[in-house]
Amino acid sequence: MKMKLVLEQNENISSELENNIKQYMEYLEKHITGVVEAFKKYFVPLVENYKDSLGVYSNHDFILAIKTKALSIDKHDLSKYNDIEFYPYRRHFYPTTEEQNASDEDKAIWEEKYEEAWKHHYKNNPHHIQYWYDHDNNIAKDMDLPSIIEMMCDWISMDQIYPKPTIDYWWRNEAEEERSMMTPETIGTVDEIYKLIMK
Repeated sequence: MKMKLVLEQNENISSELENNIKQYMEYLEKHITGVVEAFKKYFVPLVENYKDSLGVYSNHDFILAIKTKALSIDKHDLSKYNDIEFYPYRRHFYPTTEEQNASDEDKAIWEEKYEEAWKHHYKNNPHHIQYWYDHDNNIAKDMDLPSIIEMMCDWISMDQIYPKPTIDYWWRNEAEEERSMMTPETIGTVDEIYKLIMK
């Protein structure tokens, strides 16, 4: 249905552009499916097998956060289907030959549109660290648990698409930029959740 809607908005498009739109749609669907599957694989069992032995989460906050996230996990990244995000993202990641050979001026304009789309995306999706970061004052805010859970499912899904290095290795050794926008509390929570789900 989403594919049909996007293609209907572009009636007079080249076969290459149509193919690139389809490829980007397939990527989006694969990613969103991967996020939902990661949630089902790593977080749903924690609710089903809940015991007080979850340690720091024995106060049920973590279980409540999982149940809360279960109500919306299938809506992950839906803003990427909005025009403000879809077209700049598609052009950035799946450019046509014509777009690749465009003038530097056009490419600069498109890159600005992509940056606007990315900003729109993280400002409307609290599973991104940037949503919680005050860029004007360089101040990090604590992420809430449902957003951390979705963020980690997002990372795990990307691990399935780009398997090297693994997301666990990436978090422990290479996620400097992400950590720089997190509070120590958020970093500690992510560490604790990794220990729990990677058992």
